[in-house]
Amino acid sequence: MVTIKTLKKTNILFLFSLFAMLFSNFSSAQKIVERIIIPKNEKNISNLSGAIDSTKSFHLIINKDLKSKMYRSTLHVFDKKGQISKFPSIVTKKSPNYLTFHINNTVLTTINEIEKGIKITDYDLLNKTIDSISIKRTVPKSVLSQNNVTFITSKYFLNDFILLLKITSSKKISKMVVKANNKMETTFLKNINDREKAEFINDKQFINFGSIKMYKGFYKDDTIIY
Repeated sequence: MVTIKTLKKTNILFLFSLFAMLFSNFSSAQKIVERIIIPKNEKNISNLSGAIDSTKSFHLIINKDLKSKMYRSTLHVFDKKGQISKFPSIVTKKSPNYLTFHINNTVLTTINEIEKGIKITDYDLLNKTIDSISIKRTVPKSVLSQNNVTFITSKYFLNDFILLLKITSSKKISKMVVKANNKMETTFLKNINDREKAEFINDKQFINFGSIKMYKGFYKDDTIIY
């Protein structure tokens, strides 16, 4: 059984063993809206949760079927009164590794890592439909998330370039080759995926918490600035 509470913090991906402990810390501020019962023939593996808007939250529950050994990902949507929708499950042979999510109007887009690539899945919260696409030969190194778009960078290639994907939805994906033209740009591209040296942040986060890393990335007006 998984207890779902309304969320204020997004981008939360955690194991079930930590699920109850994490939210118990917020018990005074959060309201229990409903319980999701895990079937006896399944084991909860992980959960991806976040806020859709000020009144709704989503909870993507990943369970493993103990008999078939398959993994079942099921999206549940809640408002303050309780569950308002449940999507059909997505079944996979391997446990999905969700990297991030973002929301455009009524579409929730999740991105998970697959073998030598990524899978982008759109949940249309209004029409209750699911669309997805897999992109091979693009192993993610950095994930740069905003409210309604996600950027993913590839590894640094020896001929001085990285690949940059801009993901709006499974139907709207842009790819750019970012190439170094001098020694300074080569150093930058080599460090952009280093979490000790680079951080992608928004203005509010930067003002409130600051950053001491060498490279600080911002997204504004369809431009990424480091």
